Amino acid sequence: MSVPFWTDDERQTAEEYWLSSKDPEDLLRGSLDGIEEERGVRFKRKLRLFAVECLRRISHLFRDSRSRGWIEILEQNADGTISDNQQDCLGTEVVDPPNDDHFQGDDPIVSQVACAWQALCLASDPDFRPFDANCVACWARDALYPIAGPLDLTDEKRVQHNKHQEEIQVALLRDIFGNPFRPVTLDPSWLIPKVKTLAQAIYDERAFERMPELADALAEAGCSNQDILSHCRGPGPHVRGCWAVDVVLGKE
Repeated sequence: MSVPFWTDDERQTAEEYWLSSKDPEDLLRGSLDGIEEERGVRFKRKLRLFAVECLRRISHLFRDSRSRGWIEILEQNADGTISDNQQDCLGTEVVDPPNDDHFQGDDPIVSQVACAWQALCLASDPDFRPFDANCVACWARDALYPIAGPLDLTDEKRVQHNKHQEEIQVALLRDIFGNPFRPVTLDPSWLIPKVKTLAQAIYDERAFERMPELADALAEAGCSNQDILSHCRGPGPHVRGCWAVDVVLGKE
C-alpha cells in the first residue's frame, strides 16, 4: 500500500494554494507536485501541454523555423502521436545543420532568444516533472522581457512584467488542470455524438472560440454540472489540454 504524499490537512492547504495563488511556482511545485504520481500518464500530458503553451507565447522570438517546429513535435509527443524515441531522432534535425537559436542558448543571459532556447530545451526532457515545468515558465517570462539578464528586483518594470506574465501562466494552468483535487466527472448520458464531435473539433482545430457552443450542447444533452458549463462560457484563456474539453473526450 502506497503512502499518501500529504496528510489531509496538507492536501487541503495545497488545494487552497491552487485556488488562490497568483504564483505559478505555488501551483506547480506546491500543489501539482503532490498529485503527480496518483494522476500518472495523463498528468504528464497536461504538464507538457502547459509547457507547450508557454513556448507558443515566445515562439516569435526564434529565428530558425526548426525551433518553432519543435514546439509542434513536443505537443505531438504529449498527445502520444510521436514516441519518445521518435522525438529523440527528430531532435538532431533541429540543431544540425547549425541552428543559430541553439548557439544563442549557450549564454542565456545575453538575449531573449537565448532565454527562449533554454525554455525549449527544458520542455524537451522526456522525464518532465512539475519542477521542469516551473523552470520553463520562468525562462519564458524572462524571454518576453526586452532586456536580457538575471532578475533585478530593483527594476520595477521588470517586476511588473513578471507579475503580469505569472498571472497569464496561472490562468493557463487552471484552464488545463481545472481543480485537480476535485476532478469533474460527467454523466455518460450527456456525452451524445453532437457534444463529442464538437469537443473533438475544438481540440483538433484549436477552435476555442466555440467553447460557449460546447456549453450549449452539453446543456441541451441534460448536463447540469455548473463547473463545466461556466468554464465553457467563461472568458478563458482556453488552450489545448483545457480540462473541460478533455473531460468530454475522455482525456482526463
